[in-house]
Amino acid sequence: MDIIKSYYIYTALTQSRFIRVVNILFITQILNFNILEYSSLQSVFLISQFLMEMPSGIFADMFKKKMVLLGGLILLAVSPLMVVFSRLVSPDINYILIFISFAFEGIGNALLSGTDDALFFECLKMQKKDREYVKVRGNVQLISSVAIGVSTVIGGILYSIYTFIPYILQTLVIIMVICLVFTLPNVEFIKKSVYKNTAKNIYNTFHSLVSDRSILFVFMFTVVVVSVINAVFTILPSYISHLDYSSYEVGIVFMFYSLVGGVVATQAYRLSKTSFLNIILIFSVFSLVSLMFQIPNNSFLYIVGMCFIYVLVDVLDPIVMEILQLWVDDSSRATFLSSLSLSINLATIIMNPIIGALAINNGTKKMTEYISILIIIFTGILYIIFFEKKKKL
Repeated sequence: MDIIKSYYIYTALTQSRFIRVVNILFITQILNFNILEYSSLQSVFLISQFLMEMPSGIFADMFKKKMVLLGGLILLAVSPLMVVFSRLVSPDINYILIFISFAFEGIGNALLSGTDDALFFECLKMQKKDREYVKVRGNVQLISSVAIGVSTVIGGILYSIYTFIPYILQTLVIIMVICLVFTLPNVEFIKKSVYKNTAKNIYNTFHSLVSDRSILFVFMFTVVVVSVINAVFTILPSYISHLDYSSYEVGIVFMFYSLVGGVVATQAYRLSKTSFLNIILIFSVFSLVSLMFQIPNNSFLYIVGMCFIYVLVDVLDPIVMEILQLWVDDSSRATFLSSLSLSINLATIIMNPIIGALAINNGTKKMTEYISILIIIFTGILYIIFFEKKKKL
């Protein structure tokens, strides 16, 4: 099979997350966990992923990438089955199974993270198609958004029929991915020595980061906003289901979010042609419009308003990445960008229980309103910093 088609199929299957929305419904409604307990489990997932993020890259470089990828896929195939089995055992044991399931999912995602992209790029390079990578990567992002949206709806429908079906289907799809990976060509690998200047490069990079107020705040802004939005949308399906929406309808809502996010992601590069101050203004307008839609006691307006928050990450990602890529030196680019990813994961780990506690104490609606206000304030500070910098130039 053509490697590009394999990449597209791999993306469609791995991003088919049938339990994306129904997982919180199953755990909170069937297993009777509260939101705070679910948030703590989500932290287990994130901590596992966080701790394995760097080691997984080392493993991928030292050993065959296919083997690392297959190891991650096996863990991801087992994880949904453990959730199913947790329903069949006593309450004392089911938490342990759910705990292990979330840890497996985190480790599995870490083993896939970066490894799959590197493997497919090397396959493209081996077939002399590496010049098509940028175009292929853009198509992969769109396929990913569509796959997430469609599978979310299918998962909601199947969950309403029988709660176990989405979990079994999730495992079957991962098994299909495992079969696909076995068909990929073997790529030669080279053991890479540890760079002697790694520690020095890391120190110089972060010293420069702390010294540059503008870049430091962009870094912090990205970490805080992305982690908060990730945490909010982890528990949002449960709140929407309490607004008298069925699991199928919740799936439709998140399919809509994913599709809008996918379209925004493919067009966000156009915003990079305008000034960063204008981008900040657009960002703050999105947050303000979202807040205005959230305030009325209308479930439909609330769902529309949360869509504006959802797409903020899709607007932010390509623009911030361009700013940071241009700022950081070539010698420490990988280290710096890896630190951004790790910082977001760590911040999300911290934010999950905080967001969960806010939702329990103040209600999810109030919590999302507070978050929208926080984003507007952060955006305003960012605007002031860059406006002052522009005046000095």
